[in-house]
Amino acid sequence: MGERGNRVVGEGVHAPGWGGLQWTAWMPLIAAHPLALGQIPEARGFLRVKAVGRTGLVYVGFVPDGLRFRVERLSRQVSLRLPPSADLAAVELWEARRRGWELQVSAARYLETDWPDRLTSLEADAGGE
Repeated sequence: MGERGNRVVGEGVHAPGWGGLQWTAWMPLIAAHPLALGQIPEARGFLRVKAVGRTGLVYVGFVPDGLRFRVERLSRQVSLRLPPSADLAAVELWEARRRGWELQVSAARYLETDWPDRLTSLEADAGGE
């Protein structure tokens, strides 16, 4: 099972209780410091990324194999000189950084098996396709 996500827009998507989930505080994606990463759950769940000063989300997706590891990896990938390969979310975020966007990340632990339906619901609530 891989990560699934979409570019989305909408009101309220930056709120700590968005979608009925308990999201972590927003933190810079580029400077995923070990102390800041401590707030990101190690469990599976949802990940959302926003660009500071912009409405909506740049990315929302489900991470089946560890949120903290995924955030650490994305933090490294968006800082690369060349675009990352074979990871559509990382490429999208890398391109956003090249546009000068300051990216922040937030995560929510989710252990239920209905995550595909929940992701679809989050995307719809956020105004995604």
